[in-house]
Amino acid sequence: VPAGRRAPTDLRPLARAVLVGVDPGHGGRDLGARHFNADGHMDFNESQVVLEIGLRLAQLLRDRGYGVVMTRDGDYYLNDKEKLDINGDGWYDEMDQLQQRVDILNAAGADLIVSLHLNAYEGEDVNEVGGTTTYYCAARPFSDQSLRLAQLVQEHTLRALAELGYASRDRGVRLDLEAGTPDEHLILLGPEDEDCARASKMPGALVESLFITNETEARLMQQEDVREALARALLEAIEDYVAEARSDGP
Repeated sequence: VPAGRRAPTDLRPLARAVLVGVDPGHGGRDLGARHFNADGHMDFNESQVVLEIGLRLAQLLRDRGYGVVMTRDGDYYLNDKEKLDINGDGWYDEMDQLQQRVDILNAAGADLIVSLHLNAYEGEDVNEVGGTTTYYCAARPFSDQSLRLAQLVQEHTLRALAELGYASRDRGVRLDLEAGTPDEHLILLGPEDEDCARASKMPGALVESLFITNETEARLMQQEDVREALARALLEAIEDYVAEARSDGP
């Protein structure tokens, strides 16, 4: 949490029927971060893991009576066949499938977004780099709500891993500007800019649960019970967020 910030108390009250946007990152030809075995062959990737966690989360949410809209529910790359210039910048590229994710969530009227990713590191001492990070955007009208959602996602993810016997490094709740290229917002969370023609209309958080390049964390990610625990952690974070938002309503 940024220095000097307190947990917000002015969360927007949510409607009784809450619609949760679940966004498993990457998909299809976009594998995301990859893990390589001792022989140098890729044995699993980010896209596969976050899809499984996302599908588990979606079912858990439906079992609790929430509505769910997923940006993808299978191993495919959005806009791969059509190759449309969805964001209207004059050409087809990766930004168009990201814009399509935003458009899917906006069209459905989602109340919040949880985007699922894994982290990766390239460099020396790769197995020394690991941990959990959650991002939010501070440049939105509902930034306090996004911050609170991100705090809860981070808290519950760390707790779930600890209960499994792994003390994940707490890399903190961070601004989306720290996630990639400096001064560029994450399209799913950020405001309109040259890449994002239509910004998301709801609070959101993006979690990078573990590092796929860390051997200890990679082994964890391959375990079914860990993926289930991460999905349940996100469910609990969402339920806490909704409960807080409702308690601050009229």
